[in-house]
Amino acid sequence: MGNFEHALVFFHRGHKIRPEMEGFRLGIQKAQKAIDNSVGKGAGAKLGSKRGSALKPGKSAGELTSERSSLDSIPSTGKQKNTKKILGELSVDKIFLEKFLKNKALARTAQPEIKEIREHARSALEFLELRQEFWHQQKPLYARGHHRRLTRARARACSAASRRVGHISQNERFERTEEKRQQQKDQEERVKMTNQVMKMLEEIDDALSRGHYKKSLTKCNTLKNFVDRCPEELLPNKTEILATIYSDIGCAHMELGDHRSALEFHYKDLDLGEQHDLEECRSRALDNIGRTYALSRQFDKAIEIWEKKIPLCSIAVEKAWLHHEMGRCYLELNNEKMAKEHGQRSLECASEVNDGVWQLNSSVLIGQAEVLGGNLQGAVEAFNMALTFARKHKDSSAERAIKIVRNRILRQIKENKEASRIRPQVQREAEWPSISLEHSKEDSGLDSIMTSSNVFLLDA
Repeated sequence: MGNFEHALVFFHRGHKIRPEMEGFRLGIQKAQKAIDNSVGKGAGAKLGSKRGSALKPGKSAGELTSERSSLDSIPSTGKQKNTKKILGELSVDKIFLEKFLKNKALARTAQPEIKEIREHARSALEFLELRQEFWHQQKPLYARGHHRRLTRARARACSAASRRVGHISQNERFERTEEKRQQQKDQEERVKMTNQVMKMLEEIDDALSRGHYKKSLTKCNTLKNFVDRCPEELLPNKTEILATIYSDIGCAHMELGDHRSALEFHYKDLDLGEQHDLEECRSRALDNIGRTYALSRQFDKAIEIWEKKIPLCSIAVEKAWLHHEMGRCYLELNNEKMAKEHGQRSLECASEVNDGVWQLNSSVLIGQAEVLGGNLQGAVEAFNMALTFARKHKDSSAERAIKIVRNRILRQIKENKEASRIRPQVQREAEWPSISLEHSKEDSGLDSIMTSSNVFLLDA
């Protein structure tokens, strides 16, 4: 596979693991577009020698052919010169097609054959324009002169080398030939080994995405034994592949509920990343370790691990997700202050890239923290903001759930105001001897509100 195909494979893997990250979706689109540009969407357009069949009424094929051949003598503008440099011989065809499509007499004709020919000509012109743009991106005009000079220099160097070879003894020639043959053989073996490992990794990713976790564990163990036996000379990126295998094994154990085994393999992934200074492995391992701790309800350890991951995050959406998850952990630990703080950080990161999903999630988290802290008015404001994001994102299910939670809070505020007007302060203190935060939550029914609002997790 080429670089574009490899990029597409890895973007698809990332999208399976983190479907909420916009960067993977954009990467898939750009890689697919690059592949389309390389292969060409206009492969069906045929540039034959039958241009003469598109005749004007009253104009012969010879006249039209002579008109096409006369295009070679048209004085080129700056743009036409660039077109000729990029397209080469095809530039004449492009000019002919442009002039053919601009022919007003043919444009006004109602003959179906002429219309069909014009459609083919338009498709062919679009194909040539795509090729011109693609070749311009691959090798701009300013780089072509340097490429020609470099080619000439290499030719001169090869010529000089060939002259020197004439003075080398027969044994030295044989040794060099054997050495070159062995290097080529080793290179072919490395390519074959790498392709085999990549295919097995893709099968593991496919099994994980389909929910076949036990099957993926079997494939991971088979691949690990195979990679352990491979020498590093034939598998240059052996360390990265082993780290990926450990990560996949940990994810499979995590999905099967075996959190202890999941942590064991995720920490192996982390150790390889730290020993060999592989930032991608470290970031991935810290992410998975934090998720495993959170799933096993060890929220304090999850927060500690994710704090180490924050400096490794370079994408705003990833930071938004990470602060949201840390805020959720603080919420489970009944620390409404830190939950609100991370919710606000998540909202800031999501707003930087105008990500509606994480703006919605973070504003809901802020509202939950306000409810936990007893600030019902602040909770109403946060849920109103979340409602705005839900409408903007056209998430009707989230919109309905937010309205239910907000209306409960509004009713509770109204009941609290009515109770404060009816009962004197002294009587209220006698009936409620302690008006601490805990009592306010229990007496006002905020536990039910918190339960209702917990529907907004990552899937909001």
